[in-house]
Amino acid sequence: MTNPVHPLIALPAVVAEAFELVRSETRIQLLNWLNSHPDSQVSDIVEGIGGQRVTTHKHLMALEAVGVVVASRPMGSRARQRVTYRVDVARCREFKAALLAYLPG
Repeated sequence: MTNPVHPLIALPAVVAEAFELVRSETRIQLLNWLNSHPDSQVSDIVEGIGGQRVTTHKHLMALEAVGVVVASRPMGSRARQRVTYRVDVARCREFKAALLAYLPG
């Protein structure tokens, strides 16, 4: 992953991922929404915070890729329509701890 802060500073992977996460206001909104509304579908999230369905889905996939959002995908032919998302609180705490440990203070 490329360094979102500065290309000459070598960051631990978890810190770089955390910086990438918090630089996006949309991703922070998604995490806040899911924290208050666990097991929401994309349509619920779009209705709740606004935005485009495709954009919301892309942000959810990015959050899932770093592990702060978990998707539940039921089996079956129409399962794609019932995917729900929730926050992985433990992974968010790991990101928070990594950021706090890295930042001067």
